[in-house]
Amino acid sequence: MEKAAGHPFVVSLAYAFQTKYKLYMVMDFVQGGDFFTFLRKVGRMRESWAKLYICEIALALQHMHDLDVVYRDLKPEVSERSEAKRASLDEDENTSHY
Repeated sequence: MEKAAGHPFVVSLAYAFQTKYKLYMVMDFVQGGDFFTFLRKVGRMRESWAKLYICEIALALQHMHDLDVVYRDLKPEVSERSEAKRASLDEDENTSHY
């Protein structure tokens, strides 16, 4: 999924390796954490924030779609949020190239 790297709303997978029992993925650091934790903390999000995040995630999905990459598992746990209130999608095992 290296093709998707470089987009402002896609978190890149830099390196991955595994041991007998675990898979390790080295990805870009996103300071704000995942949306699931954020939503649990704030409860209801302001409409203006929701519009911004939805647009940013839609742009990331469109970018991957343009590269013939399918994002298979969109959920708050795999969507990241930076301190600058920017949304991004993890580029990991949830993507498939067609």
